[in-house]
Amino acid sequence: MLISIPLLINYVAYYALLSSPSTHEAVYTLVYTHYPQLFLPPAQALPLIGFSVLERIASIMLHTAWGYLAVLAATSNRKLYLYVALPMGLADFLVPFEGMMGLPMSETTLFIIASLFLTIALILGSKHKNTIAAEGENPGGSPSGRPLSGLGQL
Repeated sequence: MLISIPLLINYVAYYALLSSPSTHEAVYTLVYTHYPQLFLPPAQALPLIGFSVLERIASIMLHTAWGYLAVLAATSNRKLYLYVALPMGLADFLVPFEGMMGLPMSETTLFIIASLFLTIALILGSKHKNTIAAEGENPGGSPSGRPLSGLGQL
């Protein structure tokens, strides 16, 4: 309820500002001159939407790989997983070069990097699982073989 009241006030303010014909035309002209890609026909807009979706999927892949390796590093107490995960946070270094590379090349490169990082994370996770199974660890219930702590009395 408390969240919806400011949102309702926001929408009422938008309606009040945009309902008058003079404001409507001024806003339309401003948006059309500064962001003409918002008014592209569907055939021209679909590739841009596709690259935007590709970028979001790459971001999910990078965050999944990074989080998976960070959890493996914390639970197994092996720094190798953390060292492999750290460069994944640097994938955003491509953003300043988007203007030089162009949107298609930039987003495709980011997707390829994300795919490689996710593949590396899954391979390392699989090797970790095989190592745990082969060594017969896990007497205490945790992946590292140490007893679980901080759970209180069960």
